[in-house]
Amino acid sequence: MQNLLLCFWPFFLFNNGLHERAYLPGCEIELSALTKDPCPGSDNGRIELEITGGQPPYYLNWTDPSLSGMLLEELGPGIYGVTVTDQKGCSANLTVFLFPVSPPQYQLILEPGLCFGVADGTVRFESEDPLEYRINNSAFDTATVFTGLLPGVYSFSIRDTFGCTYEVSAHLPTPAPLTLELPETLHLFLGDTGMILPTGDLERFVSYSWEPDLWLSCSDCPTPLTFAEEELTYRLTATDERDCTREAEVRVVVDAGPRLYLPNAFTPDGDGYNDHFRPYVGDEQTEILFFYVFHRWGGRVFSVLNTPAASFPGWDGTLDGNPLEPGVFVYYLKVRFPDGKFEVFTGDVLLL
Repeated sequence: MQNLLLCFWPFFLFNNGLHERAYLPGCEIELSALTKDPCPGSDNGRIELEITGGQPPYYLNWTDPSLSGMLLEELGPGIYGVTVTDQKGCSANLTVFLFPVSPPQYQLILEPGLCFGVADGTVRFESEDPLEYRINNSAFDTATVFTGLLPGVYSFSIRDTFGCTYEVSAHLPTPAPLTLELPETLHLFLGDTGMILPTGDLERFVSYSWEPDLWLSCSDCPTPLTFAEEELTYRLTATDERDCTREAEVRVVVDAGPRLYLPNAFTPDGDGYNDHFRPYVGDEQTEILFFYVFHRWGGRVFSVLNTPAASFPGWDGTLDGNPLEPGVFVYYLKVRFPDGKFEVFTGDVLLL
């Protein structure tokens, strides 16, 4: 009797996620498989079977009857077995294990913007894995920091070296609003003084800046006095402790009113505001023919003759260079207007 050699050895090999191999001595059928583990929550695993040796054609019998062929795709995690038989009846077995890819480890860091309405938010990723990122379906990139973001919800995608993608949502909160308002218009009569009063979150501001710095009692305070001599627009820039700024504007309209105006008080204290007693005129061509100031006993303390009103600095409250005591003084003024008409003004003024 002739000995009969049956070439069939069951052989199982555990998967390492990359390559499977089975070899049966005698039959010389060698099985191997290139594998791709599926991404978490996905059925995108892959097994590509390779056969060497034996006598083609080969007959494949997968343990899952719904599977066939040398290439299996759209596979989930699991155990996949196949028996390959050649034309001579020699068989070899291969078992493949597909495991889900482990999700990458990363840290999502949110840096909300500091200023309301300003795109200064940041989203940052930190990971020791070689990952790629993208925001709102843009192209993937290795950049890990996304800057210049407005408050809102952003969608990020992370891709690992296995080609698996992971969706991440990040919410940048909205900073508290910062408000600053000024009246649209401030009306003044020529020679009058008005206070500019801003409103809003004034308690949150730490510095102020007014521009232009003209006819103001201060340019770095919240509520300056203005003694504007002509129409102009002031812009206020206020800054809080986080260096956030708000701006507002007010238009100052100066009404010349009468052809000439004289204030009823002045304060020659050197602060640059209302330091001189002088007539304010609506037309720069007006000429002062004479201007006298007397104390209450009738003594003259100041006089000027034939002077253009526009360039006249006014009386500084002194006599022979010496400051006078506060009190009431009487003035007597005669001017000639550009139309040739003369007019006399008299009254009293309070030196403070």
